Amino acid sequence: MESLTSSSSGEEKKKDYPIYHFERNEILILLAIFFTSLSFANFSPYAPVYLKEIFSVNSYLALGAISIITNAMIVVGTPIWGRLADIFQPKKFVLLGIGSLSLMYFSLVFSNSSTFFLIVIFIGFLFGSAQTGNIYALATKSTKKTKEVVLSKISIVMSLSWLIMSPIAGKIFDTMDNSYKIQMSIASISCLISLLIVLFVKEYKEQEQEKEKTDVNSLKDKEKITEFVTPFVIFIALSFVFQAASGGFWSFNTLYFIDFLEIKARVYSNFLVVVTILGIFVSYLLGKVKTDFKNAILIMIFSLIQVVIFGIMTFNPYNSVLNLILYSVPMYPIYNISFYWIVTSLSNEKRRATAYGIFNSIGILGIIAGVILLGIVADKSLIIISMLKISFYISIVAFIFSIALFVFIKKHVGTKQKQI
Repeated sequence: MESLTSSSSGEEKKKDYPIYHFERNEILILLAIFFTSLSFANFSPYAPVYLKEIFSVNSYLALGAISIITNAMIVVGTPIWGRLADIFQPKKFVLLGIGSLSLMYFSLVFSNSSTFFLIVIFIGFLFGSAQTGNIYALATKSTKKTKEVVLSKISIVMSLSWLIMSPIAGKIFDTMDNSYKIQMSIASISCLISLLIVLFVKEYKEQEQEKEKTDVNSLKDKEKITEFVTPFVIFIALSFVFQAASGGFWSFNTLYFIDFLEIKARVYSNFLVVVTILGIFVSYLLGKVKTDFKNAILIMIFSLIQVVIFGIMTFNPYNSVLNLILYSVPMYPIYNISFYWIVTSLSNEKRRATAYGIFNSIGILGIIAGVILLGIVADKSLIIISMLKISFYISIVAFIFSIALFVFIKKHVGTKQKQI
């Protein structure tokens, strides 16, 4: 047995199509993800810099408030939206989330204070979180493809959107007087296009038909999120620490590279291009991995790579060229594919949206914890490079958890194979 879970009747019908094969629903969902990701490429890297330059905010903890607020709202909203999606189907919540993001970006165009800026983000991401986990649930439920094919395509499409938009956003930031308003307008329009595309996605209704045929005992079993409590807990703890290291520093990376090391946004955008090109290649390779055991190995390897990256950056904080090269190693494909593979494999199909919601929320809590910790440390030391050492220590803890996950899955898979 190569997967921890036993396939439900819905998943048994899924076929292992090649990655270049596309269904109608799949094309629509990928296009929607592409345009939504364009909005994030415009907003996420530059929001802390805009908050500092336009609204004269100087505290690193205050600058980290953007990441704290956005992620906190996702933590609060994602499990709720995920549970509702399990009951009412995910499409309507994906629409709510994308629509809220579009309205948020549009409102930010007219922001005239840091308070208004943060309040709009607070409300926008609270409702915008309705699409965070549910877009994955919609993608895996509304196509006949296996999960690894769907997840790898999602990661590739996200990479393509950043590949296209990063140089454009960098050029706008460097050369245009109203760069902030232009970038927020592009983000709003991108989400609006994504919203219109999702309207044409046809939801997979088989689950509702199967639910009517099940007896009370069977239904009770299917309401459990997972049958594998220990590995699920280990995995959730890993996602928390992994995101605290990678996502925590990512929230400040533009302040480090653009503001502290004074790298031009154009050069920084080229760095993002390299990251996304590598991300596409890595996503394609990860999409070919089809067992829990191999995905656990990959998670462990990438966790170790993260330790090495932050370790070298810690001891060479002023080397802008070296650190840009090191930080170009993409970590998001392993999270978007292998991490999602594990949570998909550990969860029951009837409760998958809820499982995605929990997974996303815990990972985002890790980002929040990382941002708060890094912000406090940087404010006390009055220099941003102090964040690197903390990120290095956190990444070591993540690597330890990845070893624990690998050991459990290796033992479990080995036992199952002997039974067969």
